[in-house]
Amino acid sequence: LTSAALTAAYRICGQAFVRLILLLFLLCTGTLAMAQYCTPTFSSGCGSDYINKFQVGSTIANSGCGTAYTYSSSPVFNGAVGCSISFSVTFGSASPEKVGIWIDYNQDGDFADANERVYNATTAATSHANSFTIPGTALTGSTRIRINATYTTNPSTDGCGAYTWGESEDYDFNITSSTPAVPAIQSASGISCTYFTANWQV
Repeated sequence: LTSAALTAAYRICGQAFVRLILLLFLLCTGTLAMAQYCTPTFSSGCGSDYINKFQVGSTIANSGCGTAYTYSSSPVFNGAVGCSISFSVTFGSASPEKVGIWIDYNQDGDFADANERVYNATTAATSHANSFTIPGTALTGSTRIRINATYTTNPSTDGCGAYTWGESEDYDFNITSSTPAVPAIQSASGISCTYFTANWQV
């Protein structure tokens, strides 16, 4: 091998080594991992200002005052694009709370984008019940829903923030298409958020 060939081979190997080290660094530091959601803080904890029952559609999450912020992979809430989803929430010791609810519709690891705050109650009440509609721009698949209950401070716009008393809970939220997949030999009519009529040739 000539000196020029050896120099070229050295440069190629050196570049590959640098790329390998950089890749290992990114993996170890989590830079390539999924974006991490912010963690709201509650300086006084939850006390009696905790989320006791959170229901979305027919799915119920029962909890209590453990830590002021929790993420739970169970239960998983569900909703379809374009559909109206009802929800309700109650609190510990019937304490009146302000409430914010967010869904990461574009799955980018935050709740700061347009329409991702789906409920904002700045008047404290012992329970809240309402509904939201999943927009047509929402990505289908698994994402995150967050609910904040705060005793005095209004919920933030982006689901983060620092509070005194209260609690925040995150759950997985599965978004599906409102139009069911139908084989080519079938047709569907009367499609809604909850049912449809299928016809096929036999």
